[in-house]
Amino acid sequence: MTRSETELSLPRELQTRLNLIIQTVPSYWEQRYHHFTFQGSQHSERVYQKTLDIAQQLPEHCSLTSDEIFILSSASWLYEIGMQSPNLKPILNFDRKSINSFNPIHLLEIRKKKHLLTEQLIKDSLDKNYEGEPIHLGLTHPVDDYVRCITEVCHWCSDEPLDMVPLVWPVNGQDVRVCLLVAILRLADKLYIDSGRVNFRILPSFKLPSVEFAQWAVFQFVQSLPIDKNQIRFSYTLPFSKKDLLGNIRTIVELPFERVNNSEMRFLWDQELHLALHDTPIIAFDRFEGSSRTSFMKDLEAILQETPPIKPISLEYPGKPSIVEPINSFNAKTTQNQIDFPNINVSLLTRIFPSAYCRNLDASSFPFVTIHIDNTYTNSSTTTLRASISIEDYSDKAVTTTKVLEGEQTNISLLPLLKQSRLSELSEIRRSSLRVTVDQLFPQSRTLFDQSEFVFLQARNTAIIGILNPDGSIVDLADYLSAWVTPRHPEIEQWLRKAAEYHPERHLIGYQGASSLSEAKLIVREQARAIYTMLKNDGHITYINSTLNLGEQAGIISQRIRLPRESLNSGGSANCIDGAVLFASFLELASIEPLIILIPGHAFVGWRTWEGTESYEFLETTMIRNGDFDSAQKAAQETFDKMTFEGYFSNSLFSQHGFAKIIDIAKCRTRGIYPIE
Repeated sequence: MTRSETELSLPRELQTRLNLIIQTVPSYWEQRYHHFTFQGSQHSERVYQKTLDIAQQLPEHCSLTSDEIFILSSASWLYEIGMQSPNLKPILNFDRKSINSFNPIHLLEIRKKKHLLTEQLIKDSLDKNYEGEPIHLGLTHPVDDYVRCITEVCHWCSDEPLDMVPLVWPVNGQDVRVCLLVAILRLADKLYIDSGRVNFRILPSFKLPSVEFAQWAVFQFVQSLPIDKNQIRFSYTLPFSKKDLLGNIRTIVELPFERVNNSEMRFLWDQELHLALHDTPIIAFDRFEGSSRTSFMKDLEAILQETPPIKPISLEYPGKPSIVEPINSFNAKTTQNQIDFPNINVSLLTRIFPSAYCRNLDASSFPFVTIHIDNTYTNSSTTTLRASISIEDYSDKAVTTTKVLEGEQTNISLLPLLKQSRLSELSEIRRSSLRVTVDQLFPQSRTLFDQSEFVFLQARNTAIIGILNPDGSIVDLADYLSAWVTPRHPEIEQWLRKAAEYHPERHLIGYQGASSLSEAKLIVREQARAIYTMLKNDGHITYINSTLNLGEQAGIISQRIRLPRESLNSGGSANCIDGAVLFASFLELASIEPLIILIPGHAFVGWRTWEGTESYEFLETTMIRNGDFDSAQKAAQETFDKMTFEGYFSNSLFSQHGFAKIIDIAKCRTRGIYPIE
């Protein structure tokens, strides 16, 4: 018996302390050193989710206490900060002052000692006599048993034998099972297997031993799935041309999770958490090679070919025969002399499903599945067909019926909508199965097509901005960022009333009361100033320096975004895009037409200076905490002018030179893109 996620809750005091760490740590992740793995708030969150995933599998009588949940959760956000430590001495014999440029040898030494660097950072952040670069990790003063235990857990996130870790640690007079927490966190780190974790571009330059290199390089083909019923399962996606290497790759990935090879799993087994590998991974083949990773494929293949393979298995979907063809599209194969019914061909726009705003999409603007019907076979006749698609366990069926005349060809586009109850569960990207069926209703009743393919469901708090398909086509979804602009949420309405108190007239009137364009600009600007002042004084908005994740994963531009109410409720922590959608929400509620401007690695807000005009002003929301309104306007205008001069607004998504876009919220609303809450 396991506990549900809702039961892994904390008392209010501990939840507040954890929230402070989660909100503060992202501001620390300045990329001082370029490792072959990425670090940052998004990666910390993935490990955090993995730790909860493992903890939920514990039997009821062994479940974690509130203290243990808090300590484990805090450590999962902190254990890797040593990878970017500004203070390398005295742990290492070099530092940033003595070395102008760090080479892979230095970086590997930092990686090896990251647990000690993390421990030292935590201590320095709480030492009143510390005189180095400021360190803010969200840990509270004075140091108490919780902080000491968090530090101890981080210290043991290393390669040291697990039996060296103390079994318990005293916290407020109670024993906390430190070794159990360390085992869970170590295993969560090992289970964070995903192509987004590794910087494949620089991985070869580190000259790792062949086995270690292969262990990281195969991340491009595999993703770990959430643990289900104590079973660890992986999902593999290989280029079809590399399908013969599947067994070798499985050996590299899965062998470390055999209990005999995994000290953490053996320890957890003794705690009655009997984790084991799932017998059958999910496997699919694709033609898309991934151009950014082909430079070291020859070296990787040589290592894999020397690795004994796990017995190959076929790719299967529930109730379906094995699929061994490349999966650029579904394929219904027939030979000419067999055809006595319409030929069906089904293709996907993309495998990435934009979960968060799927209810803002329709099949005409986002033809997720296209079904081509060819009714030109010999002796064809008018036919009636019913097509349906669904995403297993996550959506209702999308169904349509169509009549196709004799000798005609036609296309049907369908888009499934996720169930609201399942959407709330998508805290991270999930892999699922898309089923497509086409039934003939007239002149005969029979099934013409029934196949399944894998798709990826993006997390509910992730905006997909663009998708680059293997054929080079681009799906531009930038305008759907407007769905995060939520002016009608009750909390936004409540905060806007506070903003009115900072206006000279004590009210916000939108586009009213101007007799000239210059007067109009001033009227609107003063309302924006009132919102800015309210957020500065009452909202305490603090900029978190986490760069927009534009293009980190090959073929997709995406970004995790806080909803405006989440930014306000988190104590005011917001990165640039969080601040932009927050400010835009207030503008739209005040009947002022907002804009969001995306530029390489950054976003800021703007507004139409008067209704019906193409005149705009801009604002840098990252300056709310420490800058005045006029300076924030000037900074944003200068950035916009620079991007315009350099031609970024003319570039397409995925341009190698970068792109910039203006998202006009009012125009998005006329297109039917509405707030997600």
